[in-house]
Amino acid sequence: MSAPALLDPPVGFAIPALDADEPLAAMAAAVAAGAAGLALRVWLTSDGVPVVSDSGRVRSGRRRRPVHEVASDELPSAVPPFWLVVAASGSRVELLVDVGSGHAVGPLARVADELGIADRLWMAGEDLEAVTAWRQATSVGRMVHTTRLRSIREGPERRAAELANRGVDGISLHHTDWSGGMTTLFHRFGRLGLAWGARFDRELDAVARAGVDGVSSINVAGLAARFPGRS
Repeated sequence: MSAPALLDPPVGFAIPALDADEPLAAMAAAVAAGAAGLALRVWLTSDGVPVVSDSGRVRSGRRRRPVHEVASDELPSAVPPFWLVVAASGSRVELLVDVGSGHAVGPLARVADELGIADRLWMAGEDLEAVTAWRQATSVGRMVHTTRLRSIREGPERRAAELANRGVDGISLHHTDWSGGMTTLFHRFGRLGLAWGARFDRELDAVARAGVDGVSSINVAGLAARFPGRS
C-alpha cells in the first residue's frame, strides 16, 4: 500500500552533468526528456553573482580556483550564472539548489523573485542552523535540511517538530531512510520529504510508494515516468 505525498504532485529533480563542457545543454536535455525539476549546486562569485557549478572551482591556468575568488565575467561558459539557467530552463521547472555558499541565498532569492520562479525554488543545506538563518533572511522559496536518519540523534519526530518550529519547509534524506511511516511522520508536522541517492527504477518506485514529495536522481527517464511535477 502506498503512502500519499503531501505535495501534489511530487517532483522529480534531474541531476544534470554540471561538469560537462556545456552544462546548459545537459540541463535542457533533462527538461526535454521530461524532468519536472533540476538539482543544482550554486556558489557566489567574488562580485556577488550566484553561479552553477558542481565542484565550486574553476580552472585558471594550471590550477583550480574557488569560484568565490573569481569575478563573474572571468568565468567560462561551463560555469553559467543562475539567472541564465532559469531563463534557459523555463518558468515551469522546479529548481532544487544545494547552496555551496550561504552568502548566495540572498542573491538566489532576488533572482528567483525577479524572474517569477519564487514558488519553484528550493534551497537545501546540511547545516540546520544555517538553513534556519536562510529562512529568517528571506521568505522566497522553500528551505530544506539535508541529512541522514542516523544523524538525527533526537529522533525523527522531534526533528520534524523542530523543523516546523524553525519554519524550515522540509527534510531531504537518503532514499533508503524513507518509508511510508517516515513520510507520514514528517507530513503530520506539515514538513515535506525529499529523497536523494536513488538511481535505479526500483529505488524510485520505493520512494514513490513511501510518499515522498520529491526525489533527485540521475535517472531522468525514471523520474519523468514517476514524478511529473506541476504543469
